[in-house]
Amino acid sequence: MFLPMKLQGFGLSLPPRHGPETWTAEDLAGWVRPPPPPSFAPDTPAGRRAYAAMLRALEDPFQGCRSRPVMPPEQGTDELEIAAAAAAIADAGVSADEIGFVLQHSSGDRHLVPKNVFAAHRALGLRRECLVSNIDTENASFLTQLQLAAGLLMTGMGPAGLLIVSSQRAAMLPKASPFSALVGDGAVAVVVRADSSAGVVASVTRTEGAAHLDYVVSAETDPWWRSGPIGLRVLNPAGMARHLLQNADLLIEACAETLDRAVWSPNEVELFVSHQPTGWMQEVVREGLGLDAAVTIDTFTDHGSLGACNLPLALALARRSGRVRDGARALLTAGGAANTWGAIALRL
Repeated sequence: MFLPMKLQGFGLSLPPRHGPETWTAEDLAGWVRPPPPPSFAPDTPAGRRAYAAMLRALEDPFQGCRSRPVMPPEQGTDELEIAAAAAAIADAGVSADEIGFVLQHSSGDRHLVPKNVFAAHRALGLRRECLVSNIDTENASFLTQLQLAAGLLMTGMGPAGLLIVSSQRAAMLPKASPFSALVGDGAVAVVVRADSSAGVVASVTRTEGAAHLDYVVSAETDPWWRSGPIGLRVLNPAGMARHLLQNADLLIEACAETLDRAVWSPNEVELFVSHQPTGWMQEVVREGLGLDAAVTIDTFTDHGSLGACNLPLALALARRSGRVRDGARALLTAGGAANTWGAIALRL
C-alpha cells in the first residue's frame, strides 16, 4: 500500500506558557496520586519499564513538565485553530482555492454545534465546494486525519487539504487535580498535498471500547447537559492506571505490525513520533521497538500533553529544527481514551 501525500506546511498557535510556579505548596499538598500496585504492570519488558518510569515520575509532582501553554479565559480554540491554519497555508505556499477539504479535531470546540471547522472555513475564505468534517478518535485523531486525507487526495478532492487539531485540556482540569500540571492548550495545522515522492506506506488501526468509561470528560452526573461544570472525571482509577501501563505494549504492537507491512526494519526509521501523555511514554515505546537510529522530539517538557496535537506538534518542531530530511522514513503512533490506537509509516 502506498498513498501519495506530502506534509507541505505547518502552523502552530500556542498561548502563553505557565510553569510550576503557578501551583503553591498548598495546592500540591492536596494532590493525591498513589502509585498503582505492581500487579497492574503487564509482565512484558515494556510493561515493566512503564511501571518503573511511572514510579520515578511520581517523585516529581510535575513529572518533568516545566511549562505548558494555557489559553486565557476569553480565548477559544476556534481562534487558535484559525491562526494555526492560516500559518500552515502560508508555510505551504498554497492559495485558499487549492484547499479541497478540511479535517478538524478539537478537545474543546467553542460550541457543541456548530463545530470550529465552520468558523475556520469562513475565516480562511475557503471555497463552497470544500469538504469539511469533524474527526474524533481521541488522541489518535491525527492518525485518522492522515489516513482519510490520503484517500481524499487520491479521489481528486482538490490538490491540497488542511488538517487542524486543537486542545483545550487546561480548562478542563482544576488546580486541585494532580493531572492539571501535565496538560495544555494549543492548535496545530498541517497542509497536505498530492505528491508521489511522499505518503503513507502502511498503517494499523485498533479499537477496543471496553474501557471507555474509565475516565471521561463530562459533568458530575449523567447526562452532561443536565449539570456542570464540565471536566475530567476519573470513574475507575484502577482501570485508568492499568490502561496507561498497557498503552506502551499496545503502541509497540501496532508499530511492529506497521513496520512489517511497510517492509522497514527498525534501523531504517529516521524519525519516531509517539503520543506523549507523560514524559516517559515515547522513550519506553522507542526502546521496546529498538529504534536506536531514530530521531525523537520531546514535546512534553515544554508543552505538557496537548492530546491529539502531540503528533503534529512534534512533526512541526522536527521540521523547524532541520533534523529530518525530505523523504525520511517516519513512524507515528498514538493511542488513548476509549482504547483507540494505531501507527502509520510515513515518507515525509
